[in-house]
Amino acid sequence: MTVRELVDKGVIVRVLNMGTVENTPMGRMILTVMFAMAEYDRDMIVERLASARAVAKQTKPDYHEGRKRLAIDEDEFLEMVNAVEANTMSKREAARRLGIGDATFRRRMEEYNAA
Repeated sequence: MTVRELVDKGVIVRVLNMGTVENTPMGRMILTVMFAMAEYDRDMIVERLASARAVAKQTKPDYHEGRKRLAIDEDEFLEMVNAVEANTMSKREAARRLGIGDATFRRRMEEYNAA
């Protein structure tokens, strides 16, 4: 539920250092200005992040968005893949033993089988 919906239902909103914002013409104007400022601030954040990413891509050849790839012991991983393919272990159990998530194990297994 948004602030506007709450005000429409008769809820009195108290803004620090401003007092109450009620369902009056002045209250609606204050809310509209506050919402516009919040939207502007969010748009500025998105713009700054996009700009920083573009600079990073140009200046850092090894730039990569997102988390770093988890390091997994290759021998242990192959052992788990063989166990899963032999139906002696579930993918979930293999992932748990490797200390990674189920989806990560499935993705790595697909990458391994595709290579």
